[in-house]
Amino acid sequence: MFKDMSTSKETLVEFRATKGGQNEVAGVEFAMEVLTNGHWPSDDQPTCTIPPTMGKCRSDFETFYKNKNQSKNLYWLYNAGSAEVKVLFAAKPYQLVTNVFQAAVLDLYNSKDTYTV
Repeated sequence: MFKDMSTSKETLVEFRATKGGQNEVAGVEFAMEVLTNGHWPSDDQPTCTIPPTMGKCRSDFETFYKNKNQSKNLYWLYNAGSAEVKVLFAAKPYQLVTNVFQAAVLDLYNSKDTYTV
């Protein structure tokens, strides 16, 4: 488990180096952790349709990771992730810490003000 954490940090540094040392992909600050399957508890993995901006982060990292580790597969555990979302709907900006599912729903409001369910 400790090896996964140090490997993840190294991988993130290498990925950011390919982006010119930037923390952002498509205007989204991005960080990840790569964990070894079997060393970490895994529950059922619910699916999530992530917004295009988050999808760009995912696809850029997948391309980088596949070029580096051709024999390994990535599985995205959205239920274990988090997102910090800056909202601008009030007089002053707020920063919300959400899970990936909540961030995906909030992103919908970037294109439309109301939804009916």
